[in-house]
Amino acid sequence: MQDEINSNTAQMILARAVREARHQLGWTQERLAEEANVDARTVIKIEQGKGNPMFNSLYALVRALRLDPKQLFYHEKCSSAPTVAHLQEFVSFLSEDEAHLVMNLVQIVISATRGEEGYDLVRR
Repeated sequence: MQDEINSNTAQMILARAVREARHQLGWTQERLAEEANVDARTVIKIEQGKGNPMFNSLYALVRALRLDPKQLFYHEKCSSAPTVAHLQEFVSFLSEDEAHLVMNLVQIVISATRGEEGYDLVRR
């Protein structure tokens, strides 16, 4: 019984994550199926929380949607800090050079926001 509950919960987490990511991209279910090279019925079933997708289909969908696998496997952490999860997803697609530049900017902004010495960028 416990395995069934966990399976149902996992299916609903997957369904919600796929649907939300697809909507953010402005894609139809058919477009997602094309992008992931899976059958449209697979996308429909997943979004309805039905069936267990094959690993190849799940992998293709996660990649096509640019989903962070943490959203599926550590959903409780992502849902408790959605802004942090969104930021992590955003920076995960940066090149190493872009990440280095962004890291420097983030450190400056955090220091300024916290009012640390040498940064008077935030007016109070």
